[in-house]
Amino acid sequence: MTPAVFPGAAQAGRQLAPGWDGEWRVTCEVFRDLGAAFSAVLIIIHILRRDLPYKIEGKVSVSTSFGSRRFAFSKDGRID
Repeated sequence: MTPAVFPGAAQAGRQLAPGWDGEWRVTCEVFRDLGAAFSAVLIIIHILRRDLPYKIEGKVSVSTSFGSRRFAFSKDGRID
């Protein structure tokens, strides 16, 4: 019985070498796409940022050797 030969299979006596070009291509495409998305978001933020209100609220727990305390904070404002 003769062995099966698959298209693209390595032939006997040939030395194999890894091909990195596909990995670089994917990396460059991902960075290109992420860069385009980041640029679009920056433009949208610049357009929308005129007089945007914001509110930050939270609670902080501070521990020291003398004990611990909890503080609540709140900040309102506008982005100019």
